Amino acid sequence: MESLHDALIKRHLAPLLLMCGVFVVGISVLIMNWIEPKDTYPIAIKGELDATGWDFSQQGVIPLAGNGNSTLMSCSSLIILLNQRLDQCNG
Repeated sequence: MESLHDALIKRHLAPLLLMCGVFVVGISVLIMNWIEPKDTYPIAIKGELDATGWDFSQQGVIPLAGNGNSTLMSCSSLIILLNQRLDQCNG
């Protein structure tokens, strides 16, 4: 006859394994979305980023990742650039 301890382990083993499986799958999905985002971000060409077709409310922010030939834009220079673009569109 099995002990009470063995019975409790058998009773809780399946839910524990299920929770671990759900956790591993969830973390895997999050990591995959982080590694390969589903959105295709606009590309800066010669220092200009054309985000006219980008919906910030739906698609979020555009990550500013530089490569060896460019530098990252500071927040103030990005605000100035966006204000210039808005002025061009409005007038």
